[in-house]
Amino acid sequence: LAAEHEFRSLLKEAVKFKDTKNTIEIYNGLGNIYDTRQQKDEALKYYLKGLRIAEKSKKRYHQAILLNNIGLLKFQNQQVREAEKDFKEALKIIEGMNEDRLSLNLNNNLGLVNKEMKDYKQSIKYYQNTVLDAKKLGFPQGRGVAFLNLSDSYLRNKEYGIASKY
Repeated sequence: LAAEHEFRSLLKEAVKFKDTKNTIEIYNGLGNIYDTRQQKDEALKYYLKGLRIAEKSKKRYHQAILLNNIGLLKFQNQQVREAEKDFKEALKIIEGMNEDRLSLNLNNNLGLVNKEMKDYKQSIKYYQNTVLDAKKLGFPQGRGVAFLNLSDSYLRNKEYGIASKY
């Protein structure tokens, strides 16, 4: 409750001073709070408010972050195709922006989505991108997770030899 109260106080200031970037970040933070509380409808409400402002102000990075969070909500709600659209749109938005960490998350999420849809070849493609992003970032834990996910997708695609390598 203390964090929520602080976010609301900061939101008033950000709006008062027309601080677009912080307003977007605060809506994202409020969305995260409600997501953590398992209040998905409230979380979505705040993510969408932030997204509208990010789109209006052409803040591409923030658009992608919010689309990722919205996609995660949809994925958790078994709206897999809708989640896929959000993740793909976010990935397209950050294209050429050198946002390797966000790209890693989006590619991993798209790998999860495609695995859920049993499109293992496509999930493999996204997990390979995740490995590349993790390598660029020097992020060994991210690479490890991507290798495990790759192995699982190769296994489900009945490519046992490649699966065992990962």
